[in-house]
Amino acid sequence: MTGLRRYVLVPLALAAAWLADHLVVRPPGWLYREVLTPLGHGVARLLDRVARGIAAVGAGLRAAVGWLVATLGVAPLRSLYRRVLAPVGRETVAAFGVARRVAGYIARAVGRAVVRPARNLVGAPVARGHRTVCTPVGHFLRDRDPGAGQKGSRRGGPRGPVGAALGARDRTPGTPRCLAGPGRRGAAARAQGTEGAPCA
Repeated sequence: MTGLRRYVLVPLALAAAWLADHLVVRPPGWLYREVLTPLGHGVARLLDRVARGIAAVGAGLRAAVGWLVATLGVAPLRSLYRRVLAPVGRETVAAFGVARRVAGYIARAVGRAVVRPARNLVGAPVARGHRTVCTPVGHFLRDRDPGAGQKGSRRGGPRGPVGAALGARDRTPGTPRCLAGPGRRGAAARAQGTEGAPCA
């Protein structure tokens, strides 16, 4: 039994272990170490270079697009605003200011041209007629109609404390005619032409 184990089983076990090591364990390790690792490193380097290339292309495209936008869009618009729109806007504002001032001058001139003839043709004749005709006629009618004075004294005379004082002064015996109020004595004084005469 001991010889069997020493000369048969042990060599078979060693042979099986060697076969397993050389046919099962070492080939995958060699494959991983010699093939898969370098291949993975190469793929990683390739992907890194591709990513860098894509980033460089993207940066170049972005710079190109920015340059195109700045050259073909922003610069012409800025030049258009600075050389065309801004001067036109300033001139337009200045023209509107001049037009407003001219319109103000014209409006004032037209107003003066309309107001002055209207005043000379309507206002002055009406004022002159009122001053030279209506006022003297009204004074004449007021002075020639004693009853109107009495009615005015009764209806439209001064009222309140001042009116009472004037009435009491008119009713006081011995009151001079020059101090008589708008009562009967005042009407009599106006009829005789002695109203407003100095007191003796």
